[in-house]
Amino acid sequence: MAAVVEVEVGAGAAGERELDEVDMSELSPEEQWKIEHARMHAKHRGHEAMHAEMVLILIATLVVAQLLLVQWKQRHPRSYNMVTLFQMWVVPLYFTVKLHWWRFLVIWILFSAVTAFVTFRATRKPLVQTTPRLVYKWFLLIYKISYATGIVGYMAVMFTLFGLNLLFKIKPEDAMDFGISLLFYGLYYGVLERDFAEMCADYMASTIGFYSESGMPTKHLSDSVCAVCGQQIFVDVSEEGIIENTYRLSCNHVFHEFCIRGWCIVGKKQTCPYCKEKVDLKRMFSNPWERPHVMYGQLLDWLRRFPHFSILYWLGNGSFIEHLPGRLWEGNTRREYRGKWTQLWRPLVLEELSPTLQDTNFSCVFMDPGQTVQRHLVLAQLWAGPKTSVPLPQEAPPSSQSPLLHHPDGEPELHRHLVETPPLY
Repeated sequence: MAAVVEVEVGAGAAGERELDEVDMSELSPEEQWKIEHARMHAKHRGHEAMHAEMVLILIATLVVAQLLLVQWKQRHPRSYNMVTLFQMWVVPLYFTVKLHWWRFLVIWILFSAVTAFVTFRATRKPLVQTTPRLVYKWFLLIYKISYATGIVGYMAVMFTLFGLNLLFKIKPEDAMDFGISLLFYGLYYGVLERDFAEMCADYMASTIGFYSESGMPTKHLSDSVCAVCGQQIFVDVSEEGIIENTYRLSCNHVFHEFCIRGWCIVGKKQTCPYCKEKVDLKRMFSNPWERPHVMYGQLLDWLRRFPHFSILYWLGNGSFIEHLPGRLWEGNTRREYRGKWTQLWRPLVLEELSPTLQDTNFSCVFMDPGQTVQRHLVLAQLWAGPKTSVPLPQEAPPSSQSPLLHHPDGEPELHRHLVETPPLY
């Protein structure tokens, strides 16, 4: 049976003073994070109405901002693409440094360094003959890595939802964090590299002269020249190439197969680089194993339509059990039959609490799916104690001001009270 959990942390002025007096330098990073988490809840206790208003304002702002951005994209697409690409690239750097996500920072620096070099080469005039292939090779590599990373992350999330992580003795929260992280890395860098690839493809094609974003090309395309890279084509369309094949579009223009695939998949172009006739991607990628690449590219294009994508990070807050400042373990479930109802009692014992967090209150609310029964359970005067068990009470505390349930030796115990449907006899 599912339960809706709402957690409120704080102990009034006394509890806040106790948290403020904690010497953070003597604690581990995990304990420091837990204390900051408790301080945040204590600071915002009683602000539920204000928080609801803030959420409504945020939703309204996002809707209005999205409408304005759509108009901007339709009227000035070039400036829109440049500005949103810049914010997608730079905004994560601020959060990375602020939140100390060093793994993301290292990957971001490596990606940015190589991409900056490739972009620099692609925007030079005159264009070096080997630059187009260098650009498409780099961005195609990132595209494939992001595709594989996203697939592995998605599979990890699905395996966790089906409980397969337990076969490898992996905690659900660890498996879910791993899957969500990989999924985020795959989607984020997939969207980012396609934008950079599109920009580089436009610059290179315009420099070569066979492509113009608006208007007629500045050069005439010969049948033996590839309009994407500007190099000679030595293999006929009907011949099997040793290194690379030649591909002819429906408009009869001929290209290196690698170049036209990079132009369409990586560069987000679905038109001929010379005459701008629409390219039939289904005909080009007739192999069933290649079509997922096209669908993945369409997914990235869909995500790109939402500029807010770059700031939607998985913060991994987890459940309240993970964030209690101690170690929580669950006891055995006990059933109590009361007339037509069955009550479930499950002890949650908090132990190994840091001594610096004594006199901290945790107020938890558990509700049944019909929200007809509500119980407020309070933990106070928390400290580490022996691992012992005590008989469970027969009645749940009536309100959030109820007295604390204690072990005889002083260890607090939290009981989960849920209402279940009557048993069938």
